[in-house]
Amino acid sequence: MTAWSLSKLSFRAQIGLLTSAVAILVSAMVGLGAVAVSRNQTVELIRADLQAVARTMADRLGGGVNEKLREISLLGDLEPLSEIWSDAAQIRSALELLQQATPTFAWIGFADKTGKVIAATERLLEGKSVADRPWFVHGLIGNTIEDVHEAKLLADLLRDRAQLEPLRFFDVASPVYNAGGELVGVLGAHINWEWASELRTSTLAADSHPDTKILIVRRDGTAILGGEAPDQKVLTTEQAAYAYRTGAGAFADDQNVSAFAVMRGREGAQLGWIVVAQQPAATALAPLTRLTATIAALGLGTGLLGLLAAGGIARRLSQPLHALADEADQIGRDPGKTMIHHQHGSAEIEQLSASLRSLLRRLGLEEEKRHALEEEATETVHRLAADIRELKALAHTDPLTGLLNRRSFMEVAERAMRQKRTAEMSAAVFVIDIDHFKLVNDTFGHAVGDETLKHVAETISAALREKDRAARFGGEEFVALVQDVSRKSLAEMAERVRGSVSVRAVLPNGDTVTVSIGAAMILADDIDIEKVIERADQELYRAKLSGRNRVCISPVRSSLAA
Repeated sequence: MTAWSLSKLSFRAQIGLLTSAVAILVSAMVGLGAVAVSRNQTVELIRADLQAVARTMADRLGGGVNEKLREISLLGDLEPLSEIWSDAAQIRSALELLQQATPTFAWIGFADKTGKVIAATERLLEGKSVADRPWFVHGLIGNTIEDVHEAKLLADLLRDRAQLEPLRFFDVASPVYNAGGELVGVLGAHINWEWASELRTSTLAADSHPDTKILIVRRDGTAILGGEAPDQKVLTTEQAAYAYRTGAGAFADDQNVSAFAVMRGREGAQLGWIVVAQQPAATALAPLTRLTATIAALGLGTGLLGLLAAGGIARRLSQPLHALADEADQIGRDPGKTMIHHQHGSAEIEQLSASLRSLLRRLGLEEEKRHALEEEATETVHRLAADIRELKALAHTDPLTGLLNRRSFMEVAERAMRQKRTAEMSAAVFVIDIDHFKLVNDTFGHAVGDETLKHVAETISAALREKDRAARFGGEEFVALVQDVSRKSLAEMAERVRGSVSVRAVLPNGDTVTVSIGAAMILADDIDIEKVIERADQELYRAKLSGRNRVCISPVRSSLAA
C-alpha cells in the first residue's frame, strides 16, 4: 500500500493498520528469533555431543596405535633377546608369543638389514624380501607407523577363503640392535584394520543417538573407515587441511551435522588421521522443525489477536483528534466559531498547538548540544586510544632496553611452539648472560651498567633476524627465540651474537664486555617453552664453567629417547 493510498484512509484506519502490522511484525520477529536461537543452540549441543564422540574415538585410536608401536619397540629393546637375532627359531617363538598375547597383530616378522625376512609368525614370508616395503625402509631409521593399505605379499596367505573384501592393515616397525649396539634389522608387524572397526563399534555403543556415524579420514580427505567405498573422498582438501590444522572443531554442512578431532599421540600424530562424527541434519534437527511449526502457529494467533486489539486502540485514540478536526474545520466557516474547545484525551493533544511554535527553537538548541558532545566524545576516544597504546607498549617491553619483557616473550614463544607442532618448523632458544656484570656495576657504577645492558640489547637485536624475538629476563640475562634454523645455522647465529657484543668497547677504561651463550633446539616432545629454556640455561652454565665468552649448544635428543 503506497503513501498516497494511506493518506486516503482515516486516521483511525491508519492507526488500526499500522498497529496490526507492528503486532504481526513483532510476532514474526520474536518467532524467527526464537527459531534462530533454538537452532543455534540445538546445533551447538549436537556438535558438542559429536565432538565428544570424535574426541573419544580419536584418543582411543591414537592410544591404540601408539600402544601397538610400543609393544613392537619394547620387544626389540628387551636385553635378553639381544643375542638371539641370528636364531630364526628363537625369534619366531618370541614373535608368536607376542601374537598370542595381542591377536590384532595379523603378522609379526623380523627382517635383517638387507630386507630378508629371517623369522615370522606361522613362518609367513620367511626368506622373502621386504626391502622395498615402507615399514622396512622407515624402520631402519627409527620407530615408524605406516598408513592403512591393502595387503600385498600377505594377501593370499592371510585372507579367509570366505572373505571377499581385501584385507587392510596398518604397519608398525622398530629398528633392532644387538648387544654391541649394532643395527641388525627391523622388527615389523601388520595390524588388522578390523581392530579400528571394533573400536568404532564400541565407541558408538556408548552414544545415545542411533544415527551417529564415525569416519576415519586421512589428511587428504579420503576415508579409511566408514566411507561407502575404500579410499572414498569424504572431505574436501580444504576441510581436511582445516581439520588437521585446528585439531578439533565442526564442519558446516546442509546434509549432516559434523564434528571432528585429529588423532593425537607422539608417533601416531604423524599419520594425520582425522576422526569425523556425523548425524544426518534432517534427523538431528527434527525436534527443531516441530518447534518452528509450533512457533509459527502461535505467531499467527498472536497476529490475529493484535489485529482485533488494534481496532479498539485506534478508535479510542482517534476520537479527540476527530473532534479537534471538526472544530478546526468550523473556524472561518462559522462566524461565531472563534475558539476550539479544550479536548481531553492525552497530554500530547492538549499541548499540540502550543508546542509547534517552539519546536524548531528547541531542535536547533539540541543540535548544537549534540555537535558539542560528539566533538568532546571524539577527543576523549583519541586520548584513550593513545593512552592504551602507551600502556600496551609499557606492558610488553623492558623500559631500559626496549626488548620484550619476560611475560611477552613467554607468550610469543608458546605461540611459536604451537606453530612448530603443526607446521613442523625448526626453532631454538638462546640464553645470553653478560660476563662479570656485577664487577662492571661495582667498578664503574650503575649508570655504566645500564649503558652496558643497552649495548648488549642493541647488539643482540641487530644480530638477529626480523622474525626472531629477544627479551630481557632480568638483570644481565637475555633470552632470544630464533625460528627456521638448523643446528648448524643455530651455532653460526649464536657465534655472531657473541662476537658482535665484544667488538665495541663500552667501558670507561676501554675494555669490551663479553657474553656467554647457551642454546637449545625446540624438540617435538617439549611440552612447554620452560623445558627448552631450562636446557639452554644448563648450556649457559656449562659455557660459564668453560671460561666464559663462548657458546654451548644442547645436544639434540630423539623423541623416543626422551
